Amino acid sequence: MLPERNTEKPAACFIVLKLWRTSISPLIWPKMESVIKAVSEFKELWCIVVTTGGSNLNAEFVVKSLEELHDLVYNRLSRIDGVQQVESAIIMKYIKRRYDFGAYI
Repeated sequence: MLPERNTEKPAACFIVLKLWRTSISPLIWPKMESVIKAVSEFKELWCIVVTTGGSNLNAEFVVKSLEELHDLVYNRLSRIDGVQQVESAIIMKYIKRRYDFGAYI
């Protein structure tokens, strides 16, 4: 009998990390830096950015399966000291993706 094969395809997802509910201040930056350092070590990480608005950090990850996404969200990201909330959204389709904006700045 053949072993079961994983038929799931890799998935890309955006993950929003909320570290605190107050606005960003210089006093909070050391905690943010420690979260950034921890998240940056994840092999699945594609991109991480500091944001304004309702979240503090947005990250893009590529995972091999939904099971791996589950592990990433519930067992790894949510356990980082300072992370209060994790929201994920699976990328269904890229409509436009460019990174050559340097000439416009």
